[in-house]
Amino acid sequence: MIRTAFALLLAPALLAGIAGAQDAAPAPPADGPPAAPPAQAPPVSAAPPVTPEIRAEGAASTSGTERARSAPPPGFQLLDGIAATVDDRAVTFATVDEALLSGLDRIDRSDQSALQRASFQILQDFLRRRVQAQAGAELGLAPEDVRRVVRDYLAEQRSEYSPLEYGQRIRDRGSDPLREEREATLEMYESIYSGTITGRQGPGGRRKRIDRYLRPSQIRAAYLQSSDTLGTPPEVKFQVLDILGAAAGGLDEALVEARRLRDEALAGADFDAIVRANGYTARENAGRVAPVAADQIYDPVLKRFAVSARIGELSEPRPLPGDRGNLIGYRVVKLLGRSGGAPPPPLTDRETQRGLRDALLGRSDRLAVDEAGRQRLADSHVWLHPVWGVPGPTARRP
Repeated sequence: MIRTAFALLLAPALLAGIAGAQDAAPAPPADGPPAAPPAQAPPVSAAPPVTPEIRAEGAASTSGTERARSAPPPGFQLLDGIAATVDDRAVTFATVDEALLSGLDRIDRSDQSALQRASFQILQDFLRRRVQAQAGAELGLAPEDVRRVVRDYLAEQRSEYSPLEYGQRIRDRGSDPLREEREATLEMYESIYSGTITGRQGPGGRRKRIDRYLRPSQIRAAYLQSSDTLGTPPEVKFQVLDILGAAAGGLDEALVEARRLRDEALAGADFDAIVRANGYTARENAGRVAPVAADQIYDPVLKRFAVSARIGELSEPRPLPGDRGNLIGYRVVKLLGRSGGAPPPPLTDRETQRGLRDALLGRSDRLAVDEAGRQRLADSHVWLHPVWGVPGPTARRP
């Protein structure tokens, strides 16, 4: 990962001459010089504007010489529009397109509303990255040291392939050498900034100011909360009674019916007969479904039931989701069998403690960086092109 290579910048030998550079002018990465938002900008991936030839119907077309004589004098022509600005930094549509194309490959593009929401979310994440990289650049690291580390990293990457292979790899990613260096520089500044937020490193290479030590009580609490996932999950066999709202006259009626049938089974009625007469799923097999690993059960209540209930025990009615995730009824589950699996390792196991510690720190790091990025973006003056459908400009300063 590129952030691992960037940790070299924080080595004492490299940072020896940087600690006093806090007053130096920041050199945040930029997509170009600051620019004011234009009155109109082309949509994403738009081609440069072309002025059509206009003439009256039936009029003879003018010659190239005549058009040249009547043409306006040469002047500035907008080749790329401004998609957004953050403080004094302009982001072009071409730059945003790169981020969108890399983030939309797993989205159903036939759903226009979902595509628009996903595109705007990608734009927000892209702008948050930009302000985080700018914050990293403002920590006072010497720009020449940043460039040197980035280029050393990229040179190491190139050394693993022949020139032709490396060129093909970056072309397959839709990139080029200049873009690779620019993205690597952005990632480096982001890594530096996130390191200061999480306490993995001090600002500008100075002393760390955030306590990252996890207390034993925190490790113990994490162990108790995740003990069912630390071991090998067993395989369980279920018998299900599904009552659909459409068949019962509504979801409330389906819940009442599921509770009534469960009470009948607890009172001694044959559960097989109840399922065959009233159930929806696998009715011909009395609701018996294929075995499933306990960790594959989506409902956390049923997951705990699968690993802790007694054989033959009935669950309380649980919500039954449809294919689209909407509630369609209620399900009562009978545990028929449980096999395999292994209990979680003891808390005294060093590897278990290390894994819990890494998971806790990783989660807290992500939350801290995301919150800091959102706050920094909220405190910036942000202008978005109207193509995004967001009223603006917006500004919120402390």
